[in-house]
Amino acid sequence: MRRMAVVLGTALYLFPMSLSAQEAAGFTVLRHGDTVAVEHYAREPYSLARQTSRVIFKEDSVAIDVVTRSSGMRTMIFPTAVAAAPYLNLSMAFLEQATRRAAAAQGDSLGVDFFNLGGGQTAPGTVRRVAPDSAVVRIGIVEFRLRVDAKGRILGGALPAQDLIITRDASP
Repeated sequence: MRRMAVVLGTALYLFPMSLSAQEAAGFTVLRHGDTVAVEHYAREPYSLARQTSRVIFKEDSVAIDVVTRSSGMRTMIFPTAVAAAPYLNLSMAFLEQATRRAAAAQGDSLGVDFFNLGGGQTAPGTVRRVAPDSAVVRIGIVEFRLRVDAKGRILGGALPAQDLIITRDASP
């Protein structure tokens, strides 16, 4: 049985399986020099600092707890694939969970199912190492070309079909 809790809010906190110290970073997505998206996150091992929503991956399902002041907590349950990775469009922090998993698997290619947090569907994908410092992630027909380190951390990359450039920012 595998559980992964994901917290969405002003800051993003994850429970990575092999993280032993706090890590913080960010990404900027650019198109022709214009900023499309900015993301900052912090990963802390085994502790939550703040939460507005909670997503729990357990076996072949995802439970999403949403807390609002007006209606309290509401839980929604979605089917997914066993060991699906969370995905939110242009979130490199979530995508990095798959590239880290692929690096730990120590193969050239790893099939990864992605659970879309923006819509509740699961899409098949792959992470393929094309060089020691490069990986290609495909989710459906979307292809990310990424620079990665030996642990699978995303250092930068591109979404060629959308003409987007991804840069890793310095730790906040």
